Amino acid sequence: MSGKEFFQILGNLSVEEADAVLSYEAEERAGAGEPWTGGRIDLLEEVGIHQSRGVTDEHFMEEALRQARKAGVKGEVPVGAVLVVEGRIITKTHNQVEELKDATAHAEMLAVTAAAGELEDWRLTEATVYVTKEPCPMCAGAMVLSRVKRVVYGAADPRGGAAGGALNLLQFDGLNHKCEVRGGVKSEECRELLREFFQAKRAEGEKSGN
Repeated sequence: MSGKEFFQILGNLSVEEADAVLSYEAEERAGAGEPWTGGRIDLLEEVGIHQSRGVTDEHFMEEALRQARKAGVKGEVPVGAVLVVEGRIITKTHNQVEELKDATAHAEMLAVTAAAGELEDWRLTEATVYVTKEPCPMCAGAMVLSRVKRVVYGAADPRGGAAGGALNLLQFDGLNHKCEVRGGVKSEECRELLREFFQAKRAEGEKSGN
């Protein structure tokens, strides 16, 4: 089946039905000796599908969560981000503050910078950024300056979030651009990642006497 035919099928299905088709495609690949180890979003990209009703905010947040888990394994605060344009993943990143020894190496900052290079344009007017935790003021400011169209986040940050938690820089009246915002997508999974990470860090500190 061609990518175009597959796109036509998914375009006429509900999200649940599209999920079933994608699962079947993965099983078919496995049966043909080509096991698929990626997520549904990667599978969509592989067959050339970039827009369908089967690709939702939840799907892209799944990929952001995968990125967040990679960060956690490295000892970074588990936050992941995915930047999407017209249904296609342009960049997917995670926190690398410790790895790069750079306080600005948040997932969103890395995603925006990499996407500008990939697209050869600093204006990301058609981009949606999916991030597992509400952006901080630095990241929110970068997305406003980059003209990001839409920001979708998972876990809210009422103390330091800049998408409506502590303040709302993404839609601040004094700035020359406002991002569309949707929060709470897969929020419990995103919160649980952060909760487990910081609990483990506290336990390590208690054992070492710090």
